[in-house]
Amino acid sequence: MQILKKIKIGHTDYYIIVDVEYKKNEKGFPILRLKNYKDDYWDVGDCSILIEEVEKSYTLEKAKQYDDNISFMADVLYIYDRIPL
Repeated sequence: MQILKKIKIGHTDYYIIVDVEYKKNEKGFPILRLKNYKDDYWDVGDCSILIEEVEKSYTLEKAKQYDDNISFMADVLYIYDRIPL
């Protein structure tokens, strides 16, 4: 299953796709966890807070550190470095 989260960088909307799956906890109840990730803890509230922080801290100067000529690639790399999914 995939969860789609929107992130607004500058004036552009990007989407982060998170692969999740249900796993049973120690008591046998199904819980939502990250799929194929070592630390599989998933909390949509934490992810939303992280996205808000990334959006607020974005500046054009920070993005240009990744690529000065291709703004799309600079934004993508900026997001990729800050959202560990």
